[in-house]
Amino acid sequence: MKRLKLSGSRWAGYTGLIGTVDFKDGISVDPVPQRIADRLSAAMPMTEIDDEGNEIGVAGVVARLLKDSAARAAPVTPSLVRQTEAEKKAEGLRDKLKAAKSPTDSFYAVEQLQAIADEKGIKGLRLVAEPWGVKGKAIPALIAAIMEAQNKFLEKKNYVVNVLAETAQEPEIVEETGKVRPEDIQTEKLSTISSAAITGDMSAAISTTALEPLDAGETLLGSSVLASSYEIDGKTVTLGELVGVAHQLSGATAAEWNALPDADREDLIRAELDRRLPKD
Repeated sequence: MKRLKLSGSRWAGYTGLIGTVDFKDGISVDPVPQRIADRLSAAMPMTEIDDEGNEIGVAGVVARLLKDSAARAAPVTPSLVRQTEAEKKAEGLRDKLKAAKSPTDSFYAVEQLQAIADEKGIKGLRLVAEPWGVKGKAIPALIAAIMEAQNKFLEKKNYVVNVLAETAQEPEIVEETGKVRPEDIQTEKLSTISSAAITGDMSAAISTTALEPLDAGETLLGSSVLASSYEIDGKTVTLGELVGVAHQLSGATAAEWNALPDADREDLIRAELDRRLPKD
């Protein structure tokens, strides 16, 4: 229990009873129970004082609740980690590449579909139509549906590869093992975008001109998991080439590429390798 002091100017120095509490010169003679102090301080301003007469603080329920709530303040939950620009670009690239993936490696002209129908009938056409998710009960209608599905896919794929081509950056050079080196960057001209749409080789969407190395001071992180080179269809494909193409497709700068989480960077490089491997 604490003694009370009348803090209002009208009651300063008051001597006498207020309720059951005896005051002298504005200070309670005895310590006052909290429930009584709360009731009195609700009617007029009072402060609590210690045995030496020093003011401790404002008396009353409101002041006590404010003091207690400050001491019990809940910890603030830290904000969620925001996606970096590099991660955002990598995610966008993966979505674009997924959207441009063909359901089949085979594309047909009308004459070829007609030849299949002549040889194998509508059952043979249905095998061609199945990956495209189209059906038909008559040969002409089924051929038309297959051609429409192929054309829609090519339009969509041409759009995707054009977007990638517009945002592509030239590959940078590094000298460490598992990273892009000047001799790893091939300078042969890539196939055209329309060819990329037919073959499914997304590396062709990078540019219709040769890849040229940048300043030797700029570096690209590569892969510590993949081999340094692969033999694909009788041709040696280096890890440096895969890294360079994957980076160029990402549209990221060298700094953004190197800032990617290792797993995301590995996925992008491996995706380029997978596109080059022979399809079963």
